[in-house]
Amino acid sequence: PFTLDYANQKVVLEDSDSLAKRKAAGLKVECRLSDENVVASVPLTLQERAPDPPNPGGIAGFLSSFSGGAPDPPRAWVQVNTGCENLLLDSKLMFTLKVDATGTNVTETEPTDQNGLRYRSWASHLGKIEMVDNPTLTQEKATVVFRKLLAEGVLGQEFLRRYTVTFDLPNSELIFAKGQ
Repeated sequence: PFTLDYANQKVVLEDSDSLAKRKAAGLKVECRLSDENVVASVPLTLQERAPDPPNPGGIAGFLSSFSGGAPDPPRAWVQVNTGCENLLLDSKLMFTLKVDATGTNVTETEPTDQNGLRYRSWASHLGKIEMVDNPTLTQEKATVVFRKLLAEGVLGQEFLRRYTVTFDLPNSELIFAKGQ
């Protein structure tokens, strides 16, 4: 196990005693491991910005009267990537999160990847992201970039650097403690 201490710009290799202290002081989050790439993925709850209220006389107002309450916010398993700055989400989630690619708060670009291939991406902000079952591990107005991905998403440093993060991969856990 190892810890990324962003506040002090250190990587700490943990022994059993120091790991026990990290676990006692932090919040544990289940992670899934990918054997082929040694990738840790964590579950996030994604919440879009509050939508405009429906027009009472329109179809949206009519359909909302049949709603049984607010649906659960969407979730995604996102890969933890310390080399990435923002939250990346697969572009298929734009529809789920009600992000309009042509909206005024969305910026569309066509950058080039490390292989020289161009791709389309859309940048915006989400209302909030939080770790599933750990609502204190949250970020309001998270910057998000949507693009075609093989995974559901990638969690980057904009979220991670606010914490001291311990990677306990043998136990499929990440431990988050508030950064100093």
